[in-house]
Amino acid sequence: MLTGKRLFQGESAVEILGGVLNKERDLSDAPPRVHRLLRWCLEKDRKDRLASISDARRLLTENVAATPVAMAAPPIRKHPLVWALALIALITVASLVFALRNRPTAIKKTTARLTIPLPPGQEITSYPAITRDGRTVAYVTQQGADKPQLY
Repeated sequence: MLTGKRLFQGESAVEILGGVLNKERDLSDAPPRVHRLLRWCLEKDRKDRLASISDARRLLTENVAATPVAMAAPPIRKHPLVWALALIALITVASLVFALRNRPTAIKKTTARLTIPLPPGQEITSYPAITRDGRTVAYVTQQGADKPQLY
């Protein structure tokens, strides 16, 4: 808890217990004023371990009196902040890719020519209307005095 990481690593309880029994502990990441107390608490032989909490309190007060340590702010852990910023960046990039991928494509302007053959005597009486997809044309014709017709 003092270092923010596990003292003994392992994939299973058996590996962790093997580390407790066989490996030496590394207390270098812990605050220096508690090294002696931690070594005393983590002794492998039960007889050499801390006997009571009053012994721990006494040891800590002796350490404080013997070596004055300036009170410092706790260290800022940058890892959660870095992970949060990375997650925000990833979400932003994914959103941009999604938005750019699903936007409508630009309409290409092309020129097309259309010829409408009319029977003799017929005239187109209005401007032709073309559907948005450009596949259909509607127009009105009239021949002489006849009624206009929609084609």
